[in-house]
Amino acid sequence: MSQQEKAAFHRRASEGLNAQYLKLQNRIRQRIQHHQKADENDIEQGIRLLEIARNAHALFQDKSQPERASLIRFMLVGSELKDKTVAPVFRPPFDIIWRLAQEAREHQEDIQKQAAEPSAACITLLRRRYNIPPGGQAFRP
Repeated sequence: MSQQEKAAFHRRASEGLNAQYLKLQNRIRQRIQHHQKADENDIEQGIRLLEIARNAHALFQDKSQPERASLIRFMLVGSELKDKTVAPVFRPPFDIIWRLAQEAREHQEDIQKQAAEPSAACITLLRRRYNIPPGGQAFRP
C-alpha cells in the first residue's frame, strides 16, 4: 500500500470516527437539555404545589367528613409509631412537602419573616436552594 493510499484510508477512518463522535456528542447534548428542562419544570410545579398547600388547611376545614377521609387516604400511605407518638407516612409528593415543612420548622430562625406559615417557609427554602426570585421563574442560564 502506498503512502497516498494509507493517508486516504486514515483520512476516511478519521472522518467516520469524527462523524460518529459528533452524533454521540449531539445525542448527549440533547439528553442534557431534556433533563435541564425537566428539572426546571419539576421545580416550578413543586413551587406551585407548595403555594396551593399553603391554603390546604382552610380548604380541608370546608369539606364534609367523607371528603376529608378521602383526602387523607389520597395523601397518606399510613402511619407509624415513633417514640410513642403516631406519625403520618405521606405519599409522594406530599412526603417531600412534609420533609420541607419539618426542615423549615427546624430552621425558623433563618426565616423568621415567614415562621407562622411552614408552607411559605418551604417555598422560601426551595427558592433559596434553586436561586428563584420571589414571584419569578426559575433562573435559566
